[in-house]
Amino acid sequence: MKKNYLFIVIPVIILAILYFKTKKRALQGDFERAFISKPIPILDTIGLKQTEVADGIYADQNNLWINKRSYIVKYNKDDKKQIVVSAKYDIDKRPIINFYVQHDSLYYYQANTKTVNLFNVRSSFQNTFNVSFPITYFVKVKNNSFIFLESVFGNASMRVHYKDYDNNRDTIDQAIFSKETGSGMKYSGSWTCSKGQNSYFFVPFYDDNILCFNSSGGLRYKFKPIDFQNQKLKIIKENNLFYLSPDANFIRPCAFSSRSSLFISSYVRSGNQSPSDFNNHSTIDVYANEIGKYLYSFYLPKFSGHNATDFALADDHTLYVLYEKNIVHYDLSNFLNNEN
Repeated sequence: MKKNYLFIVIPVIILAILYFKTKKRALQGDFERAFISKPIPILDTIGLKQTEVADGIYADQNNLWINKRSYIVKYNKDDKKQIVVSAKYDIDKRPIINFYVQHDSLYYYQANTKTVNLFNVRSSFQNTFNVSFPITYFVKVKNNSFIFLESVFGNASMRVHYKDYDNNRDTIDQAIFSKETGSGMKYSGSWTCSKGQNSYFFVPFYDDNILCFNSSGGLRYKFKPIDFQNQKLKIIKENNLFYLSPDANFIRPCAFSSRSSLFISSYVRSGNQSPSDFNNHSTIDVYANEIGKYLYSFYLPKFSGHNATDFALADDHTLYVLYEKNIVHYDLSNFLNNEN
């Protein structure tokens, strides 16, 4: 999902989520990265029209999916045919802000609604999963079950809500996030799941704790990455709206995962990075999926003067990277050739 000044109002609790412009700030941590210099070949590039937007990308098997706010496009790189899935609800104040794809089944959530919509592009089967609570982000887990981040009625905080629609199971974890009024502002972020495994990661943009869940919605473990900043993340209240202080630093714009590794993009410069290298590349830190241990880092260069803003990893080790109006295909096989 694109992070530039996207303003979403969630009804009932009047929770405003304000994304700040993703500039690299002068952040430097007291740590060093272990860089590797394996080549990362470019395979192809998709250029978007100037009038088009790309609010997020996702890879399902070896196909690329692009969120264009009011519809989602499936891109098949073998024959380059496109399949377009239009949003269920009118686009006015209801952009698509979160989506997930599994075996050609598209699950997506539109702002200011209380449904997750399903559309299978092969069979044209459609379904709607209703929720009775305001949500911000979700990830689909096994069968027809989901992990939601729920905006708590009344105090604009956040909690984890797991729903299994097949077995009518509904559980809530209120202990993971702060219950402080307005603290939901701290927990904007992105979901990614390990390929073929039962690990589902939530990587916050601002907060330091990376969370790993299992397929039943339970917290497996959490860890602080090497670029942690211990930000205080002050909450500002204006009338009935809550904001995150402009002093908050946007640290981790996105993440993606393979079968055994978690890849996190970082806006924090380490002690062994020159300002030039840091400013002209996106820095990717890699962690072990099972324990959250830091492994190594590598660079992705700017493209047409832009830093990477979103990532999607296909089963054939093609890494799709979004740069404003371009999506570049990289071959990540040199990093993943030991994974099945």
